[in-house]
Amino acid sequence: MSKIDPIARAQQMRDRGTDPQIPYPGADKQWPGICHARGHITLSSYSSVVSKGQGPCRTCAQINNSRKAAEKRRVKPEVAVANIRKANVEPLEPFPGSSRDAHLATLAGYAMTVLGWRVTTADLPIDAHLAPRDQVLAALGLDGPLQEQAWDAATATAGLRAEPFPFTVGTLTELRASGVATGLVTLRSRRRVDWLLPPDLLALLDTVVCFEDAPPKPAPDGLLLALDRLGSDPREAVFVGDTVLDVRAARAAGVRAVGVGWGYTEPEALARAGAEVVIHQPDGLASALLLLTRDRQPNDYAKRS
Repeated sequence: MSKIDPIARAQQMRDRGTDPQIPYPGADKQWPGICHARGHITLSSYSSVVSKGQGPCRTCAQINNSRKAAEKRRVKPEVAVANIRKANVEPLEPFPGSSRDAHLATLAGYAMTVLGWRVTTADLPIDAHLAPRDQVLAALGLDGPLQEQAWDAATATAGLRAEPFPFTVGTLTELRASGVATGLVTLRSRRRVDWLLPPDLLALLDTVVCFEDAPPKPAPDGLLLALDRLGSDPREAVFVGDTVLDVRAARAAGVRAVGVGWGYTEPEALARAGAEVVIHQPDGLASALLLLTRDRQPNDYAKRS
């Protein structure tokens, strides 16, 4: 039985396209590395890469297939943005196609409340998911001032459809167990955050900065406010986001920007915006974030976030 050479094994991983970031952990354990092809974190084991020949970055092989599948069911963002701008409105974030159903349900619910008869999403204009809210409501005969209470009620009801990603609670739990302070910076109002996020998830956030608390991203104010509340240094923090505005806000705040490729924005766009790392799949997300926060630590007593 030959003696294991950790240095040689690290070189074997480099030869196959990933640069290990920690010492050799064992053949079958995840070995965090940086993918040569796209520069994001890989979490494959030595055994899977070298012995089984699976390649260091499982996500790279899946990106093109997943992108093609998504394109078939996605409204093109440039079309949505163009329609919004025709109404002299500048979007604050990329078109959130994945929330289309909830948005349509909100429009229908509001119209049904105000008009007093049944309105379903099938009754909405064909381009209701692209057009400005006021334009859609006007097409239904609602051209007066928005009734805020009715709109809030419709938003809350439609929001019951929205579910956090299944890994979110586990990721936050693991981060907090490792001593990492957690927070959320969002364009949502505080009232709507309480509707959209379940109590068990909110309980895992040490602070929440909402729309009314600070100027919206890409301004860094919200991030800086969250860090001030947490007592954390921006240089020792990581901000995870899925939009270009998230990345820009992090960079403006002096925070390490981490993009995630399963949200609103293509991974390549996040990288172009300046994300230091882009993670394509949620598997091992907590481990990757812990690796990144530890990389910034001057000592074991600094507060991470």
